[in-house]
Amino acid sequence: MTDRSHTELYSKLLAFVEEHGHAALEGVAERGMPASRALEFMALLEAHRVPLYGLEVWRNCPGGYDLDVSSIWYCSSGLHHQYSEAREGLRLAQPTPADLVAVQFG
Repeated sequence: MTDRSHTELYSKLLAFVEEHGHAALEGVAERGMPASRALEFMALLEAHRVPLYGLEVWRNCPGGYDLDVSSIWYCSSGLHHQYSEAREGLRLAQPTPADLVAVQFG
């Protein structure tokens, strides 16, 4: 991948996160999105073989969001292309439409 195409791809990925993501906590740069959008984003990562490092589910609670520590998924050491495993982890987490999913990628 050339530097220009790499830059264009990451600009596209960041634009997706900006458009569909929401801050789970005030003052935090990380953005989460509804699970349906997270799956769409993960498909985009997979199509371009972009490393996927982890997923966090932020549960919608009275007064804001709380990180569901039991639903965190992260890649196995050195294996950054476990897209199907990540989708299965998200399925098992069973996020509701009101929850947010943060996707860590590289």
